[in-house]
Amino acid sequence: MTRKYWMGIFVAMLAVFGAGMLVARGVNRVGTLVEDNLPSPLRLMMNTGFKVDGDKIGDIERLQFMRTSPGQFDSAVVTVKVEDSADVAHIGACTLRVTNARPFGSSTRFICTSHSDSARLNLVPFGHIVVLPEGKTVTFYVASSTEQDMHQHAYRGTGGSDSGDVDISTTNGSFRITVNGREIVSASDSNGVTIHDANGNEIVKIGGDSNGGSVQVTGANGKKIVDIHGASSKKKP
Repeated sequence: MTRKYWMGIFVAMLAVFGAGMLVARGVNRVGTLVEDNLPSPLRLMMNTGFKVDGDKIGDIERLQFMRTSPGQFDSAVVTVKVEDSADVAHIGACTLRVTNARPFGSSTRFICTSHSDSARLNLVPFGHIVVLPEGKTVTFYVASSTEQDMHQHAYRGTGGSDSGDVDISTTNGSFRITVNGREIVSASDSNGVTIHDANGNEIVKIGGDSNGGSVQVTGANGKKIVDIHGASSKKKP
């Protein structure tokens, strides 16, 4: 089972339970927790891969937002696995600009920018791409007019106003978000989706397999406020 399988289980369960039992037992709380911690546009960006000028050239394995003060992002680092050496040479030879990245998400675009456009936009560096397996680094830029917005809004999700770096990884069949070294969200093929609070306590747990799924939400007092198990319908032979 893949990470996309788990995301499918999760979305389907919210759709099924949202119309009935979850509404009565805290669907608004579940929805807010999940959306705040698992920003869907960012997940979609990482699932669809790294694209330059609209063409996919690799897979995003890691996305980091670096900062030295709360809520202020200094730069971003995107780790990408690229198989074709020609693609590596292509992005290394161009001035790579990122657009629609306030915040980073499914609408974010990386573009090879001409010298004339670079001068017109007064491009400034905002981060770099780490290209695997070679480990080559490629700087990417933003227009100077958007630089301040980028520092404030490059990332939206759990830990956005914290003081530590945000590290999002999609390697080895798992999806993990850590803030200042503390794991906040984890999703894996075997364990489903788990969301923790700032103290490391489990607050949302979503699991499932071919037989059905479950959603559990734990309140600040340690008591379960949502505990739902559902069975998938099976076709008759």
